[in-house]
Amino acid sequence: MAEDDRLSLVYNRILQPTDLAHPGIATTMHLVQEWVPKHHDVRVTVVGGQVFAVAIHAGSPAAMVDFRADYAALEYECVDVP
Repeated sequence: MAEDDRLSLVYNRILQPTDLAHPGIATTMHLVQEWVPKHHDVRVTVVGGQVFAVAIHAGSPAAMVDFRADYAALEYECVDVP
C-alpha cells in the first residue's frame, strides 16, 4: 500500500472481539479467521518440475503471528514435501 508516496505494509495481527466493533471495519474488505496455534510456517516454491520447501521458524511473538513482521527473528529449515 502506498501512502504519501511512501510504502506502507500491513501485517496480520490477532484481533480482540472489541476490534470487530470498530466503525472502520465496515470501510474495506477483511479476512478474519480463528487463530490456530502453529509450530512453524512452510513455504513451497515450484520451478519447472522441481519442488523446494522451507520451514520458517518464528523467534519472536510478532513473527509468530506474521513472519514478515520480524525477519531478524526467523530461522529457516529445508523440509521435504510429502
